[in-house]
Amino acid sequence: MVRSDTVSDGDWNGYYAGVYAGADWLQGERRSPTDNTGRSSTNGNAGIATGVHGGYNWQFDRIIIGLEADIGYSGADAKTRRDPDRASDKTSVDWTGSIRGRLGYTLTPATMLYVTAGAAVGQVNWKYDIPETGDWANKDKTEFGWIAGGGVEGKLTQKLSLRGEYLYSQFDGGKVKNHQTRAGLSYRF
Repeated sequence: MVRSDTVSDGDWNGYYAGVYAGADWLQGERRSPTDNTGRSSTNGNAGIATGVHGGYNWQFDRIIIGLEADIGYSGADAKTRRDPDRASDKTSVDWTGSIRGRLGYTLTPATMLYVTAGAAVGQVNWKYDIPETGDWANKDKTEFGWIAGGGVEGKLTQKLSLRGEYLYSQFDGGKVKNHQTRAGLSYRF
């Protein structure tokens, strides 16, 4: 990914902060209060994911242990159609955040593979129709859950690094699932 001779010593210790952008895809399984059919099909739509991240790394030889937090916008939604009444639900996540541990291994002094997991939070919106009345109902709620994933990060210079990662999160007891792929740029202090 990055030639190790472009970075002087490969030290990953210390604070960092940065930005990320990518795509997310949502799966929602929320049902309206009047749904008794139990049959549905869910279609997830991809959206844009953007935000900021920051954290701290401790390096022990080739092993890196870190703590990271992030917050960002999520543009994905999922639509559910229920049979036989063809009523529909729409689930969207407006923003997400997480606090995660990271465990990495340096392939070269300038390239690290890592896994990550922790707690997640998101603003989840459910909108569903009520066929009996023809009305729509909305519910906006901050939901807590978990997140896990992994990625690769490479140093561009001693202060700048570029990463690519995949993250999977669940909210509302597993009824809302978010898949995110993103690229990030970090500055090391």
